[in-house]
Amino acid sequence: MAEPGPVVAKSARGIAIVTAAVVLLDGLGKIWNLPNTILGLSLGVLTLPFGGRLGFGHNAVEFMECPLMDRFAPCGAITLGNVILYGRHAYGLAEHERVHTLQGQFIGPAYLPLNVIGMALSLLSWPVKRLRRPGCGPFHGRLNFMEGHPAKDGLYPGRRP
Repeated sequence: MAEPGPVVAKSARGIAIVTAAVVLLDGLGKIWNLPNTILGLSLGVLTLPFGGRLGFGHNAVEFMECPLMDRFAPCGAITLGNVILYGRHAYGLAEHERVHTLQGQFIGPAYLPLNVIGMALSLLSWPVKRLRRPGCGPFHGRLNFMEGHPAKDGLYPGRRP
């Protein structure tokens, strides 16, 4: 069998370097997100005696079937750090919640304050019908910058959701 040519060898080395960089950045992001993750783990562990189930996936430690999520999380799930807490029928939100884990890895300790600001903007704008996002409560309106994107939500003239 012939030795790989210089182009193949260089591309394989480049792929290895990029892979190592991605793994390193992911690890650093998880460390940066650790204060939020500790809060999420603390709340998640409290759900276990009441029927919550522990799992791993979607870039997170997952607590499924958390009984209080159905009551207190209007859309059915909450992400705190690299922890996702789901209500009884909310596992379909997993991909959406995974994006919040990545937000947390990027902005770290600022994740929770920014989320509160986004929810407050959404709540204050709730009376304006075009600023609502169908299917979610007042905390997930179109002005909650942690939940969507203005272009995607049709806030620019001529664009529809």
